[in-house]
Amino acid sequence: MVISEPQAGSPRTPLRWGRIALAVVLIKLGVLVREIVLAFAFGLLAGGKFEDYAAFKMKNSGWLGPVFAGLLCFFASWWVAKGARGRQILHGTVVGVVVLLIEIAFGARFRTWPDFLGEVGVVIGASWLGGWVAARRAAQQQLS
Repeated sequence: MVISEPQAGSPRTPLRWGRIALAVVLIKLGVLVREIVLAFAFGLLAGGKFEDYAAFKMKNSGWLGPVFAGLLCFFASWWVAKGARGRQILHGTVVGVVVLLIEIAFGARFRTWPDFLGEVGVVIGASWLGGWVAARRAAQQQLS
């Protein structure tokens, strides 16, 4: 789906919805893989006690989840934005917005409002930063 067609001679590209969708799917799969690996590793180290894992997850999910999601969003947004001429920051930010919309639509259960707002800030900020890095690299390559 294309938002707008580029004009003749225009340096801007339309939104790359295919790459955005693929990036969002990869981010969500990455978060799922992190949960599986973390549960498996904790099971091996703690002797498979579910109560211990649940306590660990409750204690650390407030910072561990957003940090990992932020890293995934940064790299996915950079990948999406690096080929978008003139609209890198927009592409990066759209990745973060779509990730959050899917998170909300599928009933994400945030423990508190600060957790939710922290997740929003990290995901949008990391996605914006990925677009910004792509824009900066594109500008540096034009100067070379």
